Amino acid sequence: MRTLVLSLLLAGCTGSVQNPEPMVSGEVTAVDLDPWTYDGSARIEVRTEDGETAVLSIPARINLCEAQGLGDAGQLQVGDRVEVRGERGPDGAVTPCARPDHYLRRLSRAG
Repeated sequence: MRTLVLSLLLAGCTGSVQNPEPMVSGEVTAVDLDPWTYDGSARIEVRTEDGETAVLSIPARINLCEAQGLGDAGQLQVGDRVEVRGERGPDGAVTPCARPDHYLRRLSRAG
């Protein structure tokens, strides 16, 4: 009985653990930089290899971020291939900013 209870507790714990440092890679399908004009976060949608859409949130004040490569965010275009590491926010968006090992990399240009 004790083994069953312990197994259920462990299963519940491992099921609720989320990857705090998700990595997203794929093709850019939408770029919205307009929020930067009012100090918001740009929204970039990426279609991953498995066909899901991931949302990237790039803060307007990239100079305050520790992540590498955020200067390229303003030049991203639909069709570019990117790879990103960052934190997943409560809304599910991945934000590369808080740590030096976070990054935004353009792997290839559209066209």
